Amino acid sequence: MAHSEQSGDLERNKNLVRQILNAFNSGDTSVIPQVLSERIIDVLPMHGMTDQGQLPTLRRVQQEIINDHTAFPDTVFKEEDIMAEDDRVILRWSMTGTNTGPLFGREPTGRKVTTFGYEMVRIQDGKIVEHKDDGGATLVDVLRQLGWLDEEMLKLVRLLP
Repeated sequence: MAHSEQSGDLERNKNLVRQILNAFNSGDTSVIPQVLSERIIDVLPMHGMTDQGQLPTLRRVQQEIINDHTAFPDTVFKEEDIMAEDDRVILRWSMTGTNTGPLFGREPTGRKVTTFGYEMVRIQDGKIVEHKDDGGATLVDVLRQLGWLDEEMLKLVRLLP
């Protein structure tokens, strides 16, 4: 493959990941079926989806976007770093938002949170077919900032048995 062709593929792969980041910013879940494969392998499943734990990954991601936007309507996800090589993309992001809506059945705190995380994906045929993330560290950080880092909550979001 020519260098410019490979470079174009890498940019397309990065843009695919950026589409998901934009969905988290806008709250628009319609792009998810266009960018995630129905057979996606979620190596470290997204945490905090207790009532949606049995949902297929595409629907679970859509529900996570909805939940985030309900809890943090002013949420801003920012691309900090993005790297692509072959069929893989790594995104390091930051997020700020104010908890003005309910989350995990708890009333809003009005607190502003700032956190960060990363996503590693593999892309095949123009869709994300494999996903890995920080394994819940981001969720723990958000819970800590909201003052909700208690045993009851950690069990609810399946971070404790």
